[in-house]
Amino acid sequence: FEITHILSGAGVYYANGQSFEVSGGDLIIFNSAELHGWQVLQREMRVLAMVFSDSAVAGVGEVMELGYLRPFVGRGSSFRNRIGSDEPCAPQIAAIMEEIRKTEDKPVEEQEVL
Repeated sequence: FEITHILSGAGVYYANGQSFEVSGGDLIIFNSAELHGWQVLQREMRVLAMVFSDSAVAGVGEVMELGYLRPFVGRGSSFRNRIGSDEPCAPQIAAIMEEIRKTEDKPVEEQEVL
């Protein structure tokens, strides 16, 4: 699956025949195999996008992985592709993404095991 955090700017995200207006602080979550695309509505839109392979969440029973998945699992049957910046889980997910980004930016010998 793929998670995109809109860092700044505004745009429209399209997936499976639906469209979602997004702006800074919003998140988009979707199956990266789905047909999808963006329309940027301002001069610039900055995003942080992360694609996770199926194997990254295969062992869902482990405590570490549940901690990272909890914000997504809690959305239940009301799941939508867009998580607005005003929703309680948005800052939580954005913080996890930033933690992962910082870890990935370090040289291999400095990386911590998540």
